Amino acid sequence: MKKLACNYSVIRFLPYPETEEFVNVGILACCPQVGWLDFVVEPRKTKRIGDFFPELDIHMYIAGRKHFLDEMTRLAAEHRLAKPTQLALPMQQEYIAGLFTEIIRAREELFRFGAPGTLLTKNPAQDMTALFNHYVDRHFAKRRDYQERIMTERLTAVFRQKNLLARYRRQRVGNDDYHVVMPFVETRPDDPRPARALKPLNLSQAEATQIRDHGDAWCAKADRLQKMDLMPRHMLFAVKYPPVGDRKRFEAAQEIEALLAQKPGIVVEDFGKKQALTRFAEQV
Repeated sequence: MKKLACNYSVIRFLPYPETEEFVNVGILACCPQVGWLDFVVEPRKTKRIGDFFPELDIHMYIAGRKHFLDEMTRLAAEHRLAKPTQLALPMQQEYIAGLFTEIIRAREELFRFGAPGTLLTKNPAQDMTALFNHYVDRHFAKRRDYQERIMTERLTAVFRQKNLLARYRRQRVGNDDYHVVMPFVETRPDDPRPARALKPLNLSQAEATQIRDHGDAWCAKADRLQKMDLMPRHMLFAVKYPPVGDRKRFEAAQEIEALLAQKPGIVVEDFGKKQALTRFAEQV
């Protein structure tokens, strides 16, 4: 089936126009070619709204969301069941495109719409859900390596200011039989083992089990490198911890920290202590 051009806009909750701060709460999408228009709005989570706007009476959001959902349901009711395999008449296509434009028009209201975007799709409803997962649920941030990639980028900026990037580069540590990739590795031509290495390690996952699983994986990698005499001579894990008040998660992170720190040649530091990380990287 030929792909359809689908227009979409991110639905935003913006209680204070003075600051222009907002939280993404949903997606509106339409495919004029088939006369389809639908939307999805976060139905339950209010904690994120309260965390972002702590001074807000959350009942204001709940009441506003109900009114918004009622109005959107009324506008989309007759169009959301359109079949993506059946092209609409030109007059209907124009109507749907015009309705979408009118809905997202700038208004002084609690719920507003972001700039429209376009994508090509064979399944509008499925891709609307994918857009929701991206813009509202932020699935990309839940990927195991995403937080560590962000940590690496931030540490790269710090090292650039300190003129350290000439010494460190991303490369594999080990040999053809076994190796792991680390973002900051210093090697010397007269030594088969890296002189120093830094590895950002995210231990702030949503559950204590996830923290232990991820930490255990790196403990096992460190053990393997040491047994094969491939470990960098000086190794630092820069750890991102969960909040201290989240006892189970924080204790899980501390457990992993202790396991790593007891291994020869390994130092564990809080990722937030940039001076300590820099001092380690500057050592010769």
